Amino acid sequence: RAVVESAEKTSLPPNTPVPCGELPILFRQEGDLFEQVDCGMSYVFRLADGKFFVIDGGWNTPGIADRLFDVLSRMAGGEVPVIAAWIFTHAHVDHMGAFYDFARDYAEKVRLEAVIYSYPGESRLTEMGDTFVAEFLTRWDATVARFAGARVVKARTGQRFYFSGLTVEILFTFEDYPMPHRLHNFND
Repeated sequence: RAVVESAEKTSLPPNTPVPCGELPILFRQEGDLFEQVDCGMSYVFRLADGKFFVIDGGWNTPGIADRLFDVLSRMAGGEVPVIAAWIFTHAHVDHMGAFYDFARDYAEKVRLEAVIYSYPGESRLTEMGDTFVAEFLTRWDATVARFAGARVVKARTGQRFYFSGLTVEILFTFEDYPMPHRLHNFND
């Protein structure tokens, strides 16, 4: 399959050298993320250069975005937190919901350099019949735009992203779901 996309949304960041002896540190969001609901995901890597790499964000339930900002602020040691990239695994609210609250409340208090995702277009959402996800995605571009200067990268299978001490490889996107089978759910 061939995919045609504007280069500005698919170009990869450079592979940067890692300071000797420094390794990324992984933190997992706790608290409300699993106390109020039984699913969701939110992870934060503190990279070797002091920036952060965030995976998903969790639900849009009260407190989750605040807790994420608190973790980033504390780990940044009084500096403005710099998020090298925020990647979203898929377009379910338990993975992307907190991003909306975080953007509303903290976009001017952090620096987000890149957003990486792979969400379906309208035709796939219609095929899935997922109106809840479709409603969230109507606000996606405006939400990302709150972070001045953040690059937007549409992830494709096989891409590798390099951040200070961390390599991220995209193994599978919804576009790889075997056709002509209908895509019923991103968790498929």
